[in-house]
Amino acid sequence: MGPWPPSLIHQLAPKYISKHLSYCLNNLNGGVSSRLFLGRGKPTVTGKASVTRLMTQDSYYAVQLNSISIPGEFDISLTKGPWLTAGNIIFDSGTAMTILDIQVLDQLVKVLTDYISLPRVKTGDRFKLCFIVGSTQQEEQLPGLWFSFAGELGNFRVRPENLFRWFTKRMKCMVIMGTNGLQIFGNIMQQDVLVGHDLENMELTLIEKNCTELYKS
Repeated sequence: MGPWPPSLIHQLAPKYISKHLSYCLNNLNGGVSSRLFLGRGKPTVTGKASVTRLMTQDSYYAVQLNSISIPGEFDISLTKGPWLTAGNIIFDSGTAMTILDIQVLDQLVKVLTDYISLPRVKTGDRFKLCFIVGSTQQEEQLPGLWFSFAGELGNFRVRPENLFRWFTKRMKCMVIMGTNGLQIFGNIMQQDVLVGHDLENMELTLIEKNCTELYKS
């Protein structure tokens, strides 16, 4: 599915389909297969969309992430970074966890620790931010985050259930890891999102969807 030949999308376009692909990932624990859509069809263009410029480098699809925020609370800016010449973060369907520059992640952990009034737990594992969650009311205190990509329509909200996952029966952890290298927007944060790659206009489109219901339409 990559941006360069001999990927499937390049072999099929333009003779058989338009140069467009999209996918909608179900919850990985839901037991329902996810779907890939080739070509431009009805499922790829309906709904309120976030749109940003799509770039390519090597075998990757990349975009420019400008900031991560909760409006009115905090706004963390990101730089271009040394690892990509096109954008600063890869959009990847094959990597589970989102991976951000360690300095950005440290800022995010600090502001969310101050913002969320739940007991924090240090696991000694790969998760940098975990909370004890003992009730539905406490779970509702976990926020979503706005990821602001380049462009007028680039703002996209990652829902709380895609940002925090159960680590144990009473502990939820943020699914973002730190790196000194390549940044990746992982597939847990893409679940129940229709992710469209328009390789003719070079645009990435994000539309929040119930993927199971989408497959029935």
